[in-house]
Formats: sequence, structure tokens, C-alpha cells
Amino acid sequence: MRSILFVARAGVTSRVLPAVVLLWALIGVTAPAGGATPERPRRVVVLHDENKDFSGLALLDQSIKDALKAGIPSGLEVHTEYLDVSRFHEPGHDAVVGEFFRRKYAGRQIDVVITVMAPSLDFVTKFGGTSWPGAAVVFCGIDRRELDGRTLGPNVTGVLVKREFKPTLELALRLHPGTRNVVFVAGTSPFNRYWTEQARAELREFESRVTIRNLTDLPLESIRDEVSRLPEHSVVLYLHLFRDGAGRTFSPNEAMSLIAERANAPIYVFLDQYVGLGGVGGWVYSFEVHGTRAGETAVRVLRGERPKQVSVTEASSSLNLFDARQLKRWGVAESALPAGAVVRFPDVSFWARYRWHVAGACAVIVTQAMLIFAMFVQLRRRRAADAARRVAEADAHQRRTELAHVSRAATLGELTATLAHELSQPLAAVLNNAGAGQRFLANGSPDLAEVRAALADIAADATRASEVIGRLRGMLKRGTTVAAFEPVDLNDVVRTVERLVHGDGVAHRVAVELDLAADLPPTAGDAIQLQQVVMNLMLNAFAAIDQPGRLVRRLVVRTRVVEGGSGVEAEFADSGSGISADVIDRLFEPFVTTKAEGLGMGLSICRSIVDQHGGRLRAENSPAGGATFTLTLPSGSLPAPSTLGVPPLREGSVGPKSSRPFGADLA
Repeated sequence: MRSILFVARAGVTSRVLPAVVLLWALIGVTAPAGGATPERPRRVVVLHDENKDFSGLALLDQSIKDALKAGIPSGLEVHTEYLDVSRFHEPGHDAVVGEFFRRKYAGRQIDVVITVMAPSLDFVTKFGGTSWPGAAVVFCGIDRRELDGRTLGPNVTGVLVKREFKPTLELALRLHPGTRNVVFVAGTSPFNRYWTEQARAELREFESRVTIRNLTDLPLESIRDEVSRLPEHSVVLYLHLFRDGAGRTFSPNEAMSLIAERANAPIYVFLDQYVGLGGVGGWVYSFEVHGTRAGETAVRVLRGERPKQVSVTEASSSLNLFDARQLKRWGVAESALPAGAVVRFPDVSFWARYRWHVAGACAVIVTQAMLIFAMFVQLRRRRAADAARRVAEADAHQRRTELAHVSRAATLGELTATLAHELSQPLAAVLNNAGAGQRFLANGSPDLAEVRAALADIAADATRASEVIGRLRGMLKRGTTVAAFEPVDLNDVVRTVERLVHGDGVAHRVAVELDLAADLPPTAGDAIQLQQVVMNLMLNAFAAIDQPGRLVRRLVVRTRVVEGGSGVEAEFADSGSGISADVIDRLFEPFVTTKAEGLGMGLSICRSIVDQHGGRLRAENSPAGGATFTLTLPSGSLPAPSTLGVPPLREGSVGPKSSRPFGADLA
């Protein structure tokens, strides 16, 4: 719809408009999904007559943009352009600039052009229809006199400047009651002369009170010489200077600073941009206030009001503004200033300027001192705590070592009957084979082959008994600290313990099935400590299974490689009643037991041993009934040695995967 309206503005007749609408429909231009045409950004061009080097224009430009952004927070594009008329005023130059803007903004719909100063309004009046067709115009920076001879179209509105010069001189004479000479300084450019005319007209009424001298046609250097040798009781009024009497161009701020360097009298100004450059101050015109009003007027147009409905406003944009440093230099008390006056650059004391910095630094120093003292106290406490901890750890280590030994002794005490049975078998076999050998030798012609076989059986049974006794001695030996762990075959550990508890399994009528993985990689650790863990798990399983009326009495011990090859596992699955829910989460804590005669230390010690080996020990109830304990140990590395064990008892080599119920060797 916006495109259709634009064509109408551009001069398409009513007969062509239906065809344009039809063409629009035929080329398939449709609204986005949802039926809503996307909002294009609203675009504004701010056109200055001079370049951005003039600080007054910079203040005005910033205040305009701040007001635009405050009124249109989103969906706004602001473009800034400069005519630079002071340096480029050749005939025909404006036409070239107009063509440049037409090409630059072709295809971009500009909603509002804000013109700053009269040359910008004249340019838009002449070339705006081609450079920015259809755009509304909001002017600023001109007064009512400059509207004479101009016809404002229906798309033009703006904010007029209301400049006042008389209040500044009245204020200067009141602050300097002995003043007899006033020097008025301005430039020779058309803009300078335009405002000089109004200023002189307002200041004529003071000629009966003071002598007013105009320095408006001299080179800047001559002006500096003149203000450097003014008589006493003089005041300087500075308007602005874009071009001096010699035809050289200047920035008004630059000229102000150069004049203030040499002036031997206070300088009063009419624009806020000069406060801080050497001027005392005065009733100054504020670019910021004027720019804000121009920006607010443009916002009204952007929001839908027609320019002809927004009346041209004329309001004062001036305020009493002073430089505290110049007030002090020329002996003017701030109390003498008008009520509500704004004083910039106050000369405050070191304490007034930096009191919060000093207070903050003192607070930081005090806080750091307190923290350092607290750190020293904490360091002493920590050292004392570390010493106490080391003593406690040493004591706890001694207690754990003794407790582990007592636990092994208590466990083996439960195996006394079984071990007696284990030893009775090889001893009985020794006696039987010895008797058989004696009978063979008693014959007149002894069968030496039978005698040799009997002696071999005697030697084998004696070796078997010695192994049983050796294992008992290793398990009962008090642990000592080892230099390092050694490679241990987990299958070998399981077989060794299975032989030790074989008789106890027979006594509890439990069948043990070994499902040991072939080619199981070794783990690093202490074989005796791991035997203690495996023995405790198997004896606990026997106790859990041996309950009246239980038909299935089986313990399955499996070994396997952990997925990924990072370790090895031994799984102990029994057919008992399982672990009660109120105990399973605390099963490995000290003094927690499910046996009436137990101390609750066995599984806690097992967990401690496994942790020392860098492994894990966990328990869970099996879905088919009973409990499953899983022992996981790392492979491929040697963890730090434990202080709970003894040098490992070396057993035989690892054999193939086997499954053997208790009692098979009794048959």
C-alpha cells in the first residue's frame, strides 16, 4: 500500500493507478504468512548547514537524536548529512549536492528531514522534492525574522530560535558594578552579521550607561591584541566568529579559546558551547534544549500527525550558565548569581573531590589488614589441625590395621571345622598310602610300581596339606605396609578362596559354581587383601543362603572384563533372601550387619580395601531373588599401595573357565 501511495505522489494519474494496482497483484507481491505486512523502519535525515566540527552543531545533533530515540525506541533509522556552506559556496554547488542525495537515497523512503539553520531549510525547499520525495520537513536553528519571504508548504513545521542578548549584558553589569567599557566581538560571515545586527539592536539601550566598542571587522590577531590591553572596568561580549576581517575562516570554539588566552577582562558569551573555553558565562542559548524540542516535534510527525497540524513553536531555549573557574578568576561570588543558575567545572577541594575514593581506599586497607590477620590466625589453626589430623590418621591407620587382622582372624575362626576337614583328607590319604606301601613291601616280591605310586600319592597329599596351612598362615599374618602393589590374577584369587571355604560350603550345603573368564587381564594390588574381600563375600553368601526350608542353595561366582577393557569384575550372585530395603543403602557403613552374631565391620573393611585398590564394591538385589555383590578393579595401572595388607601369597597359574560344586572331591 505504501508503494501505491508513493506512485500517486510521484505524479501517476488516476487513470494509471488501477493499472499499477493490477500489476502489483500480478507480479505476486503478497504479505508474509499471518496476513501482516512487515513494518519498514522509519527514516529520518538530519541536514546541517555546517560540518560536524562545530561543537554547537554537535550538541544540537546529539540532542535531536536522543529525543528521536526516546520517542521512537525501535524501528528507526537516522542519517546525518552536512552542507558545509562556509567552505563550499560556489554557484551551482547546491545542485550537485542535491543530485548526490537523490542518488544516495534512491529506493529509501525518507519520512522526515530535519533542517538545522536557514541554509539547510533553503536547500530542502529547493531540492528536497527530488532528493527525498514525500518527506516531511521539521526546521530548527532559525528565528522568526528568517521566515520572512519564505512560504512554508503543508509538509513543513519546526521550532523557532528565540535569541536574547540584553539579559547577558545586564547580568555582566550587575556582577561587575564598576564596568565602564564593553567590547563586542563577532565575525564577518553572513551568519555572524545576521546575529550581530540583532545583538547591536538590543544592546543600544546600554550606550547611556557604558561605552560599547565593536570589534567585528578586524583580523583575529588584531582582536586578540585589542582585548589584551583593555582598560580597567571592561567586559568583553563574544557572539561567534566564523570568518574574521581578513577573510580567514575559524571554528567559533577555536576563535573563542584564542581570544580568551589574551583577554585581560572577563568574557561573557551568548551560547552554551563557549562555557568552559574561557568565557565566564551568561544568559546563554542552549543547543541541547533547542535540539530536544526539534526532535520531539519530529517524533510527533513520525507518529502520524501531519506537519500542518503541528504548529510552529517559538520558546526560549536559554539558561543562566557559568564556569566556576572564571568566576573565581574574576572575583565573582557564586552567591551573587541569579537563582537557579547552573555552575559547571566547580573548583572543589581535594577531600570534596576524592572523599569517596579516600574513604574507599581506607576501607580496603582496613579490610585487607583484617583479612591478613585472620589469615595468620587461620594458618596457625590450620597447622595445629594438620598436626592433630596426622596424629589421628596415624592412630586410625594403626586401628584399621589391627581391625583388619582381627577381622581375618575372626573369619578364619569360623572356618576351623572346615579347615580341620580339609586337613583330615590329605592326612588320611597319607596314612592309607603309607599302609598300602608297607603291605606291598611286605610281600616276598614287592610290586615296586605300586610302591612308587603310593609314595607319589603321599607326596601329593603332603603338598596339599602344606598349601592349606600356608594359606592359613598368610591370612592370619598381621599386615604391614608394602612397597608397591603387584600384578594379581583375580581368577587365581577366587580359586584360592574357593579352596579355603570349600568345607564351609559343604557344611552349609551350598553349591558353588565358578564361571571364570579366560584371558582375564591382571589387576594391580595385594593378593591377601583381595582374598580377604572375596572370602568375606562368599561367607556372607553362605550365611544368607543357609536358611531353613530353602531348596535352592547356590552361589555363582563370575569374572569378566569390564566393557571397554578398563578393568575386571567379580560377581557373587547368591540364591538367598536378598537385602532388606532399610539396610541396603547403609550396607557398607561400619557396624551395620544383617547377621545376629555379626559385628558389622566385614563389609566396611572390604569397601576400604577395594577403595585402596582404586576399585568399587556395590550390592543390589537380583530380580530372580537373592543378592548380587559386584567387585570392580582397575586394570593396566598400579594404584598406591594399601597399608592394610601383607605381601601377596603367590598361587598357581590361571586355568581355564571351570564350574565345580562343593563335594566333588569327596566323592
